[in-house]
Amino acid sequence: MSSAIDQDVELIREAVNESLKFEKKLLQDVEESIHPPVQLLVDKATQFKIAVTMQAQGECQGSITAEGSMIKSNLISSSDAVNLFLRGHTQEPFVYENARQPIYLAHPALPMVNLVQPTIASTFYCNENLNEVGVTARFVPFFHGGSL
Repeated sequence: MSSAIDQDVELIREAVNESLKFEKKLLQDVEESIHPPVQLLVDKATQFKIAVTMQAQGECQGSITAEGSMIKSNLISSSDAVNLFLRGHTQEPFVYENARQPIYLAHPALPMVNLVQPTIASTFYCNENLNEVGVTARFVPFFHGGSL
């Protein structure tokens, strides 16, 4: 009788092990199919954060800002992000290397709409460094001529 019980216990163990393997495989499959929520727009971010977000979202990130914060912080005040903005326009490969997380974007896309005050637009378009590398040529201005 003891051997019959041992056989039953062994069968139960095998069934539990198979069930655990199945559950583990199912969880792995589910984790692989779940993607992070899409972030449609970014208003202001560092070059690293934009690159990380673009990498997580298929290399594309839209930017809409009403106060020019993206231009002011990333292009006028600091030239670190210039390369990412240029490549986000031309979709040429972009590499960001740092100790925490290297990022490679094969075809980055960074469409932008910037509703900025005239003083920020003037500072941006008069910036010789940005003019020399072609950043200002990629930002097409639109000036509303009528009264609101």
